[in-house]
Amino acid sequence: ILLARRTFGLAYRRLGQIAQAIELLRAHYLECVEAFGAAHHITLAATMSYANALRERRAERGEAYSTAVEAVATYERAFGSGHPLTLAAQVNQAVILRVNQEIHRALRADETAYQALRETVGPEHPFTIAAMINLATDRAVMDDATGARDLSEQAYRIARQSRGPQHSDTLAAAANLNMDRIAVR
Repeated sequence: ILLARRTFGLAYRRLGQIAQAIELLRAHYLECVEAFGAAHHITLAATMSYANALRERRAERGEAYSTAVEAVATYERAFGSGHPLTLAAQVNQAVILRVNQEIHRALRADETAYQALRETVGPEHPFTIAAMINLATDRAVMDDATGARDLSEQAYRIARQSRGPQHSDTLAAAANLNMDRIAVR
C-alpha cells in the first residue's frame, strides 16, 4: 500500500488533479520517512515526487524548491554527487528553478547533470533523455532556438530508438521538437 500511494499520487498529478496529488504524495513522503528514514532511496524518490507535485501550484513553489534542495542534498550524502539518482534529482530541481524564473541556475544544473549522466549511464538511459529534454527547454527559454532544436532532435531520435514511439519520454521530446522547429523558422 505504501508504494501504491505514490503511484496514485503520480497518476493524479499527470491527470492535472494537483490537490489530490499533493495530498497523497505528502502522506506517502511522511510515511516513507517514518518507515525507512530520510536517506533511504524510496524516501528520496517520495521526497522528489512530492516536490514535483508542489511545483505545479504557484503558491507552493517555495516549498517545492526547499523540498527538492533537501532531497538533492540527501541524495549527495547517501549516494555521492555523481550517482545517477542524485543527478536525476538535480534535473528535477532544475525544473523547479525554471518555473521559479531562475533560468540561468536551471540551465547550469541541467548542463552539469546531462553531461554527468551521459558519462555514467550513457545517452540512451531514461535519466539522460529526461536531462536532455530539460536542457533543450532551458535553451528555448533562454532564446537559443537553434540549440534547443538541435538538442530536441537528438532527444527525440534517442528516445524513439530506445524507448519506443509511444513512450512518454518520446512524446515529450516530440512536443519540444515541434515547438523548437517553429521557433527556428
